[in-house]
Amino acid sequence: MDFFTYDKDLLIIRNYIEMGRYSQALDRLSEAMQELPNDAYLLYLTAFCLYKSEDYDNAIACCKSAVDNGFNRAECYHLLSMILVQKDEYKEAERLLLAALELEPQNPHYIAFYGYLKMLTGKSSEALPLINKALEIDPVNLGALQYKFYYYLDMDDSYGIKSKVIEDYFSVSTDESDRFLKAGLLDYHKHDYKAAEENFRQAFQLDPTNKFILKMLDTITRKPRFFYYWKRKIKRSISKQIAVFKVTLKAKWIIFKYSGITKDTEIFVVVPVVLLAVIVVALIILL
Repeated sequence: MDFFTYDKDLLIIRNYIEMGRYSQALDRLSEAMQELPNDAYLLYLTAFCLYKSEDYDNAIACCKSAVDNGFNRAECYHLLSMILVQKDEYKEAERLLLAALELEPQNPHYIAFYGYLKMLTGKSSEALPLINKALEIDPVNLGALQYKFYYYLDMDDSYGIKSKVIEDYFSVSTDESDRFLKAGLLDYHKHDYKAAEENFRQAFQLDPTNKFILKMLDTITRKPRFFYYWKRKIKRSISKQIAVFKVTLKAKWIIFKYSGITKDTEIFVVVPVVLLAVIVVALIILL
């Protein structure tokens, strides 16, 4: 493969990657690697596309091959860390990410992702300083802005902060689908499900292969039915309990009035009768 063809193929492959068309990028990468099977950059791009396609084991193998063939070790460690996070292997992910940071301690991408990793492992107090440090180095770092949005997303009393953070993210992001997704997530956490559903639909139209968008759209369309089902179920249960209680009191009143039973004999006669009445009423209601 001559330099012109190689450069042209890379341009097409990177364009597919930027558009999120990873399967098409992998097809072109496969063709290129038939002639250059040990090209470090092609191996790295293949690993990245496999990671985005959720083929994690092959992505790991390909990324290690990229390292063996001389690709930037820090970049490969960072990618391996992201892959291992998807496999819930957080300790190994942190080890590799720290190795990347040792090689490039001021890389805002690595620092921001380390903050995100802290969030995932329940160390939120350590997460925000790392994300803010990344933004001090690169105020328009898209990853850091995204992780900061996720950090504040679950804070119930911080809608003002969320809005500011998402505005900062929108000012940088050019991914329309992701912008709709983030807006939908914010609306979802505000319990504005109608607005959230509309944003998720817009995101899905722009990126119909995104599984997370599809999951959120499915969740939001099911939520009202799920909520009202349990609301009705709880209401019916309370109504049944009230009905049983009323019948029990009525039965007890009748027994005392017409049987001549005293307080001394109540426990021997009334309690069994009342329990029997409760069981009968419960069976009638259930059937």
